[in-house]
Amino acid sequence: MKRIFQLFFIFISLSYSSHAQQEKTPFEVRIGATDKMRKGMRQKEVLGYDGQNIIVLKTVADFNFSGEIKFPYDKFELTKFDSQLKSLKSETTRLKVQGSRLTIEKVTQVNNNIYVIYSYQDSGSKNWKLAAKKINKKSLVPESGESTIIELDYDGDLSYYDPFIIKKSTDNKQLLVYTELPYKKDEKENFSLQVIDSEMQQLWRKDVTIPVESALFSTEDLLLDNYGNVQLLGKIYDSKNWTGRAKEKKDGEANYNFQLYSFYQQGKTQIDYPIEVEGKFFNNMNITVGDNENVICTGFYSEDASLSAKGLFYLKVNAKTKQIETKSFEDVAVIAAKEGKSNDAQQRIDNKVEKDKSVELDYLYIGDVIPKSDGGFTIIAESYYNNTMMDNSQGLTTTATSHHFGDIYVFNFNAEGSLDWVRKIQKDQKELEHGSYDLAIVGSKLFLGLKMDMKDLQTERDDSNKAIMGRKRFCTSIIEIDMNGKRTDHILYKWQDLKLFFVPNGSSQASSTEWFLYNFYPNDEALIKVKFKAPTQSTGPVFLKP
Repeated sequence: MKRIFQLFFIFISLSYSSHAQQEKTPFEVRIGATDKMRKGMRQKEVLGYDGQNIIVLKTVADFNFSGEIKFPYDKFELTKFDSQLKSLKSETTRLKVQGSRLTIEKVTQVNNNIYVIYSYQDSGSKNWKLAAKKINKKSLVPESGESTIIELDYDGDLSYYDPFIIKKSTDNKQLLVYTELPYKKDEKENFSLQVIDSEMQQLWRKDVTIPVESALFSTEDLLLDNYGNVQLLGKIYDSKNWTGRAKEKKDGEANYNFQLYSFYQQGKTQIDYPIEVEGKFFNNMNITVGDNENVICTGFYSEDASLSAKGLFYLKVNAKTKQIETKSFEDVAVIAAKEGKSNDAQQRIDNKVEKDKSVELDYLYIGDVIPKSDGGFTIIAESYYNNTMMDNSQGLTTTATSHHFGDIYVFNFNAEGSLDWVRKIQKDQKELEHGSYDLAIVGSKLFLGLKMDMKDLQTERDDSNKAIMGRKRFCTSIIEIDMNGKRTDHILYKWQDLKLFFVPNGSSQASSTEWFLYNFYPNDEALIKVKFKAPTQSTGPVFLKP
């Protein structure tokens, strides 16, 4: 029997802080009806929101750490809600092209239009196509006709690799389509860059050849700014191993460097910025747009060729001069490792440093890079690893993979790339669906939504939470962090309130003050809207949406 909770509006009046002060929260909460999931279709993203109606995307459950949305069975569902979070309409689409098998690459909103973008091999020409169909916002189904984005004169099989990467501009008005062009063994790296508008019309295209063998080149990150300029971060290896794959390490040293490729004036101007690793092992490199459209490149580095982090690399390219303005390597591990530790634990870390022993943070991944209006930036990083166990005790080999989402670190840097402060959010989550976090940016504050064990909340209440066992010990919380690093913990709801858990991969900030959070467990689901109070005018720096 379908279980429905009456819609209600909650005004939360308590704020949990390290000083146990009682104050009003900076947001209001509306919880929608709890309903049964339809055939395993789970919410993945808020596609459209006009201040009244909300359109969300659902697909068959297929979660992954990166948050990238997959489309098993070439099927997806769109659901429309009103401002009260009441479901108005839902439509499931299974896309087909006559005589061809297709792959859905993306369902996205560009400006005010929603598109499904897909690839397939044309049954007549045998060429491969990337195409798009507009989705009618009233009926929630694709319209007839298709717009061809790119057609590859190649009759081979593209199923062995995914040649397309699709990125939106920061203002959501343009799309970047990166296509890795088909190549033969030992050929140079070739790819296509296209920028298209909200009507799926091409604004510009550039085919690029990198004078490096394809097997020795990797595209690490892509960015499209609001002016149609493209940034591409490439990783260039020096040599391959005996299998023909690029080597990460050679003679104890990193076997690669990076290069930032910048394309301006509709691809007519290309500027390359070499990035030397300087004896360090890099991981998690990415690019974002900072204040005044400056390009920021960041990444953790290690000294022992692992996924741990000793420090942060920072590069800033001035948008006007097109010159590298700042480049730095900042050790962050020692300060972060001490965060939240006792005096004795901090002393043990200091002793390691005095003995020239390396201090690094394990399995750290960059989740978000948030630029600030004063030229600085804030990085949110999360500890993550997975562990796969094999069992053949019954004569049949089976595997089980567990996913571990650990502590979150918030690093705040000034415009020169020096660390101002770091904050640690202690947690330990082992479910892929409910692990990690989602982020909302409001003025000079960051809000992280996540499932937490209540004993890890930063409060000065009694220790009764430590005795709670089972699901009752969990809550969905919002961690508020301001520009100066002050942390305030809010409980959105406890497990026993809704019998649901928060799902970061299905949640989205849809406007400057509205945040939609998806929640389910195990077959029930509900949408929650968090509405922030509009930030007051401030003369100080604010966070910018990356």
